Amino acid sequence: NERVGNWPLIHSIIACSKGSEQEKITCLEVIKKYGGDFNEKNDQERTPLHVSVDRQMIHVTKFLLDMPNINLNAKEKQGWTPLH
Repeated sequence: NERVGNWPLIHSIIACSKGSEQEKITCLEVIKKYGGDFNEKNDQERTPLHVSVDRQMIHVTKFLLDMPNINLNAKEKQGWTPLH
């Protein structure tokens, strides 16, 4: 899988941030239900958690932090973790 820039999961998460709180949760639940890999990295080695923290998407960040397998120690290209 070749990825350039951000990949569809990140775009979906950003789109989720524009709805109501219930719409955001519903969108994330659908992504989760259909096997979205919330630890997948883009070409900058950033995960959805990196992006949600950087964009101050509190609802998305909380959702991701509640996931049992979310990688809190994932490092992007510059060595930063999501919660640096």
